[in-house]
Amino acid sequence: MLGIIDILRRKRLKKDMRHDERKIYPVYKNLRSIIFFYYLETPEDIGILDRCCEIFKNHRLNYTGFAYAKKKKIMMSARQSIKYDITIFGNRAVTLLGIPKQWFTAQFADKKYDLLINFNDKPDYTAKYLAATIDTSFTVAMREERDIRYDMIISGPEGAMLGKGEFADQVCHYLKSISSAPYSPLHETKREKGGEDEG
Repeated sequence: MLGIIDILRRKRLKKDMRHDERKIYPVYKNLRSIIFFYYLETPEDIGILDRCCEIFKNHRLNYTGFAYAKKKKIMMSARQSIKYDITIFGNRAVTLLGIPKQWFTAQFADKKYDLLINFNDKPDYTAKYLAATIDTSFTVAMREERDIRYDMIISGPEGAMLGKGEFADQVCHYLKSISSAPYSPLHETKREKGGEDEG
C-alpha cells in the first residue's frame, strides 16, 4: 500500500506532467540545447559526473547540467571539485515531497530544450519530476520509471544497467546514428489513408 507521500507525489506529477502528442528523434547537428539531471549519492559519483561532462564537451554538445545531492557533505565536495559548469543543488531547493521549489525551477521554466537526459540509475522523485515537467522535445534515460514515459531508454545487453559514463557515450552514439526526417503533414495523411510516399 502506498504511503501518503507517494500518493501526493503521484497526484502532483500527474497534474504537472507535460503531455506531448508527437515525438521525433533529434537531429544531432541541429542540437542547440541539452539539459541533464544527475543524482549525486557517493563521492565516486562526483568523478563520474566530471567524466560525463567531458564526453559531452568532446562531442561539442552544448549542455546545461543539474546535479542533486541530498547529503550536504557530498554537495559541498562536488561544488569544490567538479571542473565543469554544473548547477549543484541540495535539499533547500526542494520541498518535503521532493518537488523543486519555484525559485529554483524559474531558471528553466520558460525555456524549451532539444533534449533532456536523466542520469538516474535509481529511483529519485526529484529527477523524475523534472524530467516529466520540463519543456523538451526528446527525453533519454537509463531506466524505465513508473508514472512517466521516456522517448528512449538506453541499457546494456539483456537490459543490464550501464555505468553513467558508458551511458553518456551511448547517448552520443545514438544521437549521431539515429535521426528523424522533419515532420510532414502530407506524409502523415498518406499513412493514415494507407498510401505510400512517392519518390
